[in-house]
Amino acid sequence: MIALGRFNNIFIVFICLVYFFLSCEKKPLENNMQGNGYVKNEKLNVKNMSVSSISDTGIILNELKKTSFTKRRTNYVISSPAHSLIALFQQVESNDAFEVLKKEGLPELRRLFSEGKAHPQNYESELMLILKILALYKQKSDAVFITDLLKEGFLSDEFMWSIIFRTFDEKHPYLKFVLGELKVTLPQGFACVAYLDFVNRHVIEGRINSHSFNTKIGVKKLIEFFQDKDKNHFSYAFSAATALPFLSLDNQDQLFPLANRHPDALVRLESAWAMTKVGKETGLKELQKWAKDVKYSKIACEYLKELNLKDKIPDEVKGKNFKAMAEMCSWLSHPNEFGEPPTKIELFDKRVLFWPPTNDKRTVWLFKYEYPPYEDGEDLVKGISMVGSVTFALFGEAKVDLSPEDVYGLHCVWELELNEDERAPTNRTKEAGRKILKKFNPGSGF
Repeated sequence: MIALGRFNNIFIVFICLVYFFLSCEKKPLENNMQGNGYVKNEKLNVKNMSVSSISDTGIILNELKKTSFTKRRTNYVISSPAHSLIALFQQVESNDAFEVLKKEGLPELRRLFSEGKAHPQNYESELMLILKILALYKQKSDAVFITDLLKEGFLSDEFMWSIIFRTFDEKHPYLKFVLGELKVTLPQGFACVAYLDFVNRHVIEGRINSHSFNTKIGVKKLIEFFQDKDKNHFSYAFSAATALPFLSLDNQDQLFPLANRHPDALVRLESAWAMTKVGKETGLKELQKWAKDVKYSKIACEYLKELNLKDKIPDEVKGKNFKAMAEMCSWLSHPNEFGEPPTKIELFDKRVLFWPPTNDKRTVWLFKYEYPPYEDGEDLVKGISMVGSVTFALFGEAKVDLSPEDVYGLHCVWELELNEDERAPTNRTKEAGRKILKKFNPGSGF
């Protein structure tokens, strides 16, 4: 959870991958357009394109005017040419182009939204992207429009609301407008969780003095999150626990017991942080207890540091072996990996090696980990992971029947590949890795 931060629901990583177009080198739009028009060219890859001239905006505007969302789709579409066309609004690299799209392009996007709103389930991806673009272009009328849609419950279960809220960052002129406008009429569905994360972020960072959920209706919603038994919604309770320090004492007294009894360990850990933040001695004791649990130690220690209580970190968790195992548990728990700590973890090997990928001598650790089977009847999920250089687990390669030397060899080759090091062999094999390590560590058993 630390890796993601308190302000993101666990689904945001997936949404960012879908909706953010990341590229180091952008190519001019005009040089990549086909003569038959953009919308017809469904194979056009826009993530490497930039909008850098008035000519580029002319192409976009021309294609937008030929686009319509008046007809229902007959089949499900994940991404469409129209979606890619709209995405170009966030790849503008000149002020002149930005101003043209703001003046002439936004009205076209608003038209498309109005057309698609009549049957939103047919165009949900495009409609949510349009809302993100409208937020990005910072017009007051669009901020009002977006908050009105949230009050109505428009596509309230779309995860894209998290991205839209994050667009209203500390530099956005209508940040406080959006924060305050939804206080009385909270969003519905997942949009409410996204709004809670949004409020938590800005109250923690000191941009607002009062929490939008410190109201009768807000506390009722937080209670719902704490009492939700669906494991897929436990992250909602985590967000609710983050809000606790910023509520009135009466509301805290009502909600802390719910957070402390929650079945999810991360919610209880977050509650310990919240109690410590408001000066409760029981919270500090709980954080120290969590710090001693290797599966959650890294998070608890980070929380103690954040609260300026570094001196309260228990001595027994400061040992190098314990910290290495805690680092591995944290990595395995990341949503991009297993999403939770292993049920079992143990030290497999530790030694000091000259490590070719970093060109220095260092201590490295291997840990055997274990997870329950994915489905009934399957075998336990087992593997070996490494800490000391790049913390990583080579799933499917570092198997439990391998020797420590084999696993070190695999990780050595993998890191050399990662670094694009010329010493990396053509094929990643344990034998190739052991040969490299033996060269730099003669007499060490490789």
